[in-house]
Formats: sequence, structure tokens, C-alpha cells
Amino acid sequence: MGLAHSPRIVTNGLVFAFDADNTKSYKGPAIQNMASTIVAQTYSGTGIVFTPSTESVFIPGIGQVTSPKLTGYNNYSSVSSDCCPQIYYYVVGNDYVNVSPSTTYTYAIVYKTTSGYTHPNFMYRYEYNSTTYVTEAGVHNDSNRIHLGDGWYWAWGTFTTSATTNRVYLRCFYYKYGTTNDNIYVAKVLVTPGTYTGLHPSRWPDVNTSKSVTDTFIDMTNNTTCSAALPAYNSNGSFSFDGTNNYIRYNNSTSLDTQTPTVEVWVKTNALSQNGFWFEKGAVNTQYSLFQEGGVIQWRQYFSSGQGLTNLSTTTATYLNTSNWFQIVGTFVSGSRKLYINGVQVNSDTQAGTISTNSSGITIGEYGGGGYRYNGNIAIVRIYNRALSATEVKQNYNALRGRFGL
Repeated sequence: MGLAHSPRIVTNGLVFAFDADNTKSYKGPAIQNMASTIVAQTYSGTGIVFTPSTESVFIPGIGQVTSPKLTGYNNYSSVSSDCCPQIYYYVVGNDYVNVSPSTTYTYAIVYKTTSGYTHPNFMYRYEYNSTTYVTEAGVHNDSNRIHLGDGWYWAWGTFTTSATTNRVYLRCFYYKYGTTNDNIYVAKVLVTPGTYTGLHPSRWPDVNTSKSVTDTFIDMTNNTTCSAALPAYNSNGSFSFDGTNNYIRYNNSTSLDTQTPTVEVWVKTNALSQNGFWFEKGAVNTQYSLFQEGGVIQWRQYFSSGQGLTNLSTTTATYLNTSNWFQIVGTFVSGSRKLYINGVQVNSDTQAGTISTNSSGITIGEYGGGGYRYNGNIAIVRIYNRALSATEVKQNYNALRGRFGL
């Protein structure tokens, strides 16, 4: 199996792979895109013409998409009396979306103009209480946008509905005063409750669609599916866990019931002393797990034959800090257990026995019983059904160290 984020990562024996920075693994939060369409409008008058079409375009960071396009001419300064044509609808026809009063919404677009022109009214909304007008304003701000490349911009903003608002109309207006020729593309639109201004457009739901939890957190080995998730996504390609409420859970797969597991995590801790699980397979302390306990890093297994619950440990403060990212890897094969940090072995012991198996799945950010919730960031979790060699652990570290500034 090949993983898109790096061809150098070891894939032999990989039975679970989660990477928050990979759109094949994290497809975006479980949200609804309330924008129902992107329609370029025909507009014709004295000294003004906008003609719609579509074009297959490549947007850096997003890929190949078919985008609506308007080819426009406006001679407002000398001929036309129409200063501000309505050139795009983000809902079907002249319709609206139902919204809640006094609620914050994210409004974002991916667009391009060959003239370089922008205006707040590229992301416009009218608010109504049923048929009664309430307020209106544009949301686009040149300070809140990122150039994706080749003239394409991702722009974002938020608005909070008025206390009586229950409908919003979504539009794009062109306020270019003076003679101009232009091509205007709007390839993607997002309107959703909450603040998702840092959510990359590659992770937006398509217009008029929603994502469920099982649609968003994907095991790239296709061995299991997500059953619950609560953490906050960061635009740096990781998840923030607050130590209280956040976790990710995956359903069970027999492929995870290995007697020779390797677990690899990439983490940035907020506290060197805490009870916080990065990973556990199984119910509470019944299979294998990797976590912080007090001021100690624990690589733990429960042996149904042998010594029961045992840990391979190392002191957290000796190897970690709260400023940097770290790769932490535990391996086990009967007779040998090892712990690595940033590609270097830091501890080992001799341990024999049979690891117990059960029908409980994976938890990330907590242990199987719903406690010991982690305070920090997790970007990657991988499980192998064999003990990686020291060379392979180092290979994985070198493949991704640049991404984490190491």
C-alpha cells in the first residue's frame, strides 16, 4: 500500500494508519455545507456583459476541479449605469438557507479573478426574518485570505446572525467601478455553523452535502472505521486534545489483534506530567497501549499468558518537552520489547507471553474506558502487525521529521 504523504514510510505490515495532515485520512469535520450550489449568472445591459461558462482548472492544494466561470465586461464609468451586478448565487435560484438567530457562521470561498480585483461583496449575505428584511453585509476581507497559487485565493470570514434572523440569502456582487474586462471564477463555497476559518478548502464538504463522523476520520489501511470523534483540528495538520473532552475512536478489526505490534505516534505534549493516552487497542488495559502516566512514558501490554499487565517505561522529562514534536514508537515481539523516541532506542526489556485479544477497538487521546484523556496534540498514529527494526523506525522518523521541524 502506498501512502500519499511520503513514499519513504514503511508500509510492510501496516494495519492502521491515521494522519491528520493527509486528506485521505482526515477529510474534514462532520459539518453541513449550507451553500446549495455555485451558479454564475448571465448579466447583460448597456455597457455591461457577463457570460457564464465552466472550465476545468487546477487549484494548488486542492487539485483538478470544474469551476463556474464568468467572462465579464463592464464600462460603468462612461456608459453603464449598473455599478454592481449580482454575478453568483450560492443557493439555488433566488432561494435562501434557513439559519438560527444569534449564531456564528463561517462563510468562505475559493476564487480567482484575472484582473486581481476583490471586494467584500464577493461573500455577501442578506438576513431576513421570514419575509421581513433584517440586515445585510459583505464578509470578504483581503486580510483574511491565502494565495493558493496561480491567482487562486482561499478567503474566509464569519458573521453572527441578528436576534430575529431565520433566513440568509447568499450572493456575490461585482463592484468594479470603471472600464474593465475580467474572468471571475468561484470554484468552492462553504457556509456552515461555527468557526471553521482554518479549515482548508480540500476538507470542505461539497455544496449541499454533509459529512458524518465515519466520512471524516479514515483508516488509510481500510481495516476499520471511525465510531466517534471530538477533538479540534489545527491547520498545522494535527488535532488538539484538551485533556477533558477530546478523543477519537475506531471500531475493532481482527487485523489489530497482533502478537507482534508496533505502535508509532507523533505528538506534542502540553504537560510533561499527566495521565494521558496517545493510543490504546482494546478495553481498559487489556491489549496494548502507548501513553503518558504521571512523568513517565509507558509502552504497555496485557499478557493472558505470562506476567499479566507490564510496562516498558522511560522518564518523560528526559526525552520530551512542551515546545517540540516527537515521534514515539513501541515494538514487541516475544522475548523483546523496545521503546524509541525520535528514531533512537531509549529502553528495552525481555518479555515473553501472549498478548490478550478482545473485541474492543482503538482509542486515540484516551484509554479504552474513557478516562486518562490526553492534553496536547496528536498528528499521526500507525500500527504494524510486526516489530519494526531500528532501521525502519529511523526511516519513518527521517521521512517526516522535516514536517515537524526536527
